[in-house]
Amino acid sequence: MDIIFNNPFRVLGLNAFASGRDLTKRTSDLETFAEFGKTKTYPNDFEFLAPFDRNLDSIKEASRKIESNEGKFFHSFFWFISHDSVDELALECLEARNVDKACELWTDQINKKSQAKFSWLLNRTVLQFINSNQNSFDKVIFDRALEDLGCLLDDYWDEVKEIVLGGSSKLDHFQVLKNIVDHILLYIETLDSKPYGLGGAQLLYEFSSFPSAAQDYVELKIFNPLIDEIQSSIEKSRAYRLDQDHLDLELELIVTNHLDEFDSLIYELDEFSENYKIKAIINDYVEEIRLLSIFVHNELKDNKGALWLINRAIELPSYSPVRADVEEAKFKLDQLFEEAEKEQLYTTVFSELNQKLTSLPEAQIRLNLFKKELSKIPNKDEYYLSVSSICVNHILNFMIDAFNNAVDNQNLNRNINNLHSVAKQVCNITAQLSSFSMDAETKTRFNNNFNTIKSELSSIESIKNQVSRNENSSITSESGKFELPWWVWIVGFCLLLAMCKG
Repeated sequence: MDIIFNNPFRVLGLNAFASGRDLTKRTSDLETFAEFGKTKTYPNDFEFLAPFDRNLDSIKEASRKIESNEGKFFHSFFWFISHDSVDELALECLEARNVDKACELWTDQINKKSQAKFSWLLNRTVLQFINSNQNSFDKVIFDRALEDLGCLLDDYWDEVKEIVLGGSSKLDHFQVLKNIVDHILLYIETLDSKPYGLGGAQLLYEFSSFPSAAQDYVELKIFNPLIDEIQSSIEKSRAYRLDQDHLDLELELIVTNHLDEFDSLIYELDEFSENYKIKAIINDYVEEIRLLSIFVHNELKDNKGALWLINRAIELPSYSPVRADVEEAKFKLDQLFEEAEKEQLYTTVFSELNQKLTSLPEAQIRLNLFKKELSKIPNKDEYYLSVSSICVNHILNFMIDAFNNAVDNQNLNRNINNLHSVAKQVCNITAQLSSFSMDAETKTRFNNNFNTIKSELSSIESIKNQVSRNENSSITSESGKFELPWWVWIVGFCLLLAMCKG
């Protein structure tokens, strides 16, 4: 952390409570040494902790940084201060490179006292900040340093101000808090490991010991850029949806460019959804995914892509009324895709149902096809029952028509053998329909008609047998054509009437 490693008090070799006169004299002395190419050292430089520059430019810069009350007070929180014998002893341990011992001395004193001295807490804070970044970033130590710093700013503000500036000095309280928060956040942004999440939102928890004004400012500093970034992605996605020139773009290009990198961040921000701005941007983000799903389904005709998007939306956190809209869209898409999948399974069946039957052999072939295709369906649900019933009615309707047509032909041609042949085929094919699944209405209709067909076939067979027995005594008309007895035509008429009712 540059705010510590190149702290102005460290560069000038001064304590934070150095007077203005001491500051001026020290700056002049160090500039003189620097102009002659010499470097002055001091007991509390602690170069082994981290290197720093004490050249002419850095000396002038350090002096400038602590000219104002705000600057001096701000930087006083980020370098060691010797205020009592405990501090002196601990700093001597640091000079001897015994870092653990120095930290132990300050910690022991802090734990012993109900109200620790500000210098013990400040010095431990600085040391913990340094220790958190010795080799790689140590989040645990850094969090402890933040907790100590927050306590200093909240509970020891006036005491530190009295020591560093004198009680009557004017000071912009909020400006100092802002500077401290800004430097900490800037440092966190430089960490590749992203220890506090993609947007640093988790860092908010570590500022719980800070004054409320600082916590509010942290929220603004962390949330506003994240909200702006997410809003930008939403607007780009919306532009693609509304621009007709982009209808030929693949879903992957749209999503990859604008909506594929924020899901994790949305989950992180959801922990802070009591903030109305956070809740609003989460809803806006999820709503855009819902609308994009509809767009992909309706315009790009990409069913899989639409389902993938709505599944993302349903998994993400969202709030009323957006939540209800997403759930409704998910339900509707699931229904559409379920129906589409079913239609795909029944493609052959539906295709054959649209073809008109023209003969009994063709009806037999189609019945066999229906049976084969329906046997492939894995889920024998209500939809299956409905389709199977339609197949039964499709064949049954033709059977009734074929039988009635045969009766009509019998009345015209008086050929009992042809009527018997058709009736027997109709009965055999109709019997095969009994193996199909049927709904209650279709089952009742099938049973009624099948019973009628069997009954009429039995009657026709009786007539046929009677005709055969009386063949030798048949009456021949003047024209020489064969004529049946009068009662045969009455039976035929009854048959026709019965089949028409079916």
